[in-house]
Amino acid sequence: MASISIDGMNWDQRTRTLFEGLGALGPRRAIVVRRAQKRAATKAARYARRQLARVAASAIGVPQSTFITHRIRIRITEKELWEATVWVGEDPFPAHRLGTVRWNRRMTGARAGRRTFPGSFAHRAPEGPIFIRTGESPRIMTRGSHGGEVREPIDRLDIPFQEVVRANVPRISRETQRRYQRIMAQELNFELQKLLGKTDR
Repeated sequence: MASISIDGMNWDQRTRTLFEGLGALGPRRAIVVRRAQKRAATKAARYARRQLARVAASAIGVPQSTFITHRIRIRITEKELWEATVWVGEDPFPAHRLGTVRWNRRMTGARAGRRTFPGSFAHRAPEGPIFIRTGESPRIMTRGSHGGEVREPIDRLDIPFQEVVRANVPRISRETQRRYQRIMAQELNFELQKLLGKTDR
């Protein structure tokens, strides 16, 4: 499982300057900072989620919303300050989740959404799953033509995407940390403007 963590203490100089500017709040400053930091961590985590979904969904050929639903989770936790982690499940993506499954014996292979998989077939269209024959030992039980169940050398057709995700995690992680710094500065500036009475938000 790949993940991106957002460090709640990863502040740039502008953020630290704004933090000092909230000193007039006294003990309330810690509460205000935590509130701003939670908003910043949440927004940065959602940014990371979008970027991860974009590269993976493009490689698979599935809508980003579908990939997010089945493979990405966000966790926001409070330690010394709020932190966020974005996880991506790396198990291969089932082909039948690309869209409505179509298959009959005249087709060269089952179709899911806009993609056709030559040599594959589906028993329960339009829901799937899609199967493909393999050269491996029989793994899946199916109902034989004379009743009962038999083992066949077939496997569910899945689409791997692990490599493309792992290749992009370092870049997205760096971009997310920079974005977090910008958002944190914006959120602290908002709190400072409230303190100075310059905003009605």
